[in-house]
Amino acid sequence: MAKKLGNIIGQFEETDPVERNRTGRFLRLKVSIDLTKPLKRGTVIKYQDRSLKVFFKYERLPTFCFVCGRIGHQLKECEEAGDLEEAGYEELDEKELGFGPWLRASPLPKFNFEPRKESSSGWSLQ
Repeated sequence: MAKKLGNIIGQFEETDPVERNRTGRFLRLKVSIDLTKPLKRGTVIKYQDRSLKVFFKYERLPTFCFVCGRIGHQLKECEEAGDLEEAGYEELDEKELGFGPWLRASPLPKFNFEPRKESSSGWSLQ
């Protein structure tokens, strides 16, 4: 499932193996994305004979456009936003756009687990 979802977003690289992220509500993936294409907002998947909507959020997401969904520019610099203004839209309301700040996820803290040299438990948090 993780690889399939990752490949919908871009090129799947890996999933977070840490159990703390497997709460049933979130799946944390590392994916390479094509910067020339819009961000993916979500998809519909089949799960246990049901269709489920899956929404995507992105950690460490740089500047991106709320009109076209592409990384590297903002709404005021977007060529597609200019087309909307020419069509009669005076003021673009972010709430009505297809992309927005809701695509940003707060990054989870990183933990490093390393084995202890001579320990009865075998692992230590460092």
